[in-house]
Amino acid sequence: PAGTESRLVQFTELVATAIANAESRAGLARLAEEQAALRRVATLVAHGASPEDVFAAVTEEVGRLLSVDIAALGRYESGGTLTFLAVWGSAAQRFPVGSRWSLWPGVGTGRAQRSRRGARRQARTHQPRRPRHHAAH
Repeated sequence: PAGTESRLVQFTELVATAIANAESRAGLARLAEEQAALRRVATLVAHGASPEDVFAAVTEEVGRLLSVDIAALGRYESGGTLTFLAVWGSAAQRFPVGSRWSLWPGVGTGRAQRSRRGARRQARTHQPRRPRHHAAH
């Protein structure tokens, strides 16, 4: 029928506008979640929480914001090891706070240490051999 093409163009523009509006609302909701997480951590700091409590809170907030199964905060030590300062999520018991682990070049912590940037790894379908655990000092 006459005008079908122009009505399709109008409909397509309307759909594009609706998608853009939905993405904008999702972005604003995400920003609000991030700001709330920052406020919670800042409140802990302002009330004089211990470094351990602040590390734990930051790690939990990051894990929740990124929707991941595990989040960890660690300190790189001499000798190619990592000491866990805070761990949150499903595998937290496997990596106790204070435990020390050898770094592997291909594993996220090894890549992060080399690049001096954060690293994220997707879940694996098989379990690789774990890095060697060192007794906490």
